[in-house]
Amino acid sequence: MTRTWFPIYGLSLLMGVALWLAAPSRWQIDPAQALLFGSGLYFGALHRYVRRGLADEDEVSGLARLIPGLVIRAALFVGLAGLQAYLCFEVLSAADVRSGFILSGTWLAAWAVLDAGPKKTS
Repeated sequence: MTRTWFPIYGLSLLMGVALWLAAPSRWQIDPAQALLFGSGLYFGALHRYVRRGLADEDEVSGLARLIPGLVIRAALFVGLAGLQAYLCFEVLSAADVRSGFILSGTWLAAWAVLDAGPKKTS
């Protein structure tokens, strides 16, 4: 999986920007948060799936096989994020929930960066 992740990561960033543009302006989400959301989508929902799925096969044919799973995982991630955003920006708008998001964001980043993924066998 040398460079296969580049287009998937790029599409994740574009998804973050698209969702930022679709979000209500009263939520006051900025472009940097859109890029963070896209990164979270890739590293939280897609990265490990792609690494496992491409560990032992040709990248191009393996990627085509992974597309249905990528779509399902992305949809679930976006749905969960949408629910959280609605709760935070609409239902709990007066509450300070930053500490929970900092903790979960750190956990997500550490999981993506520190997890070794599948081991290669020769």
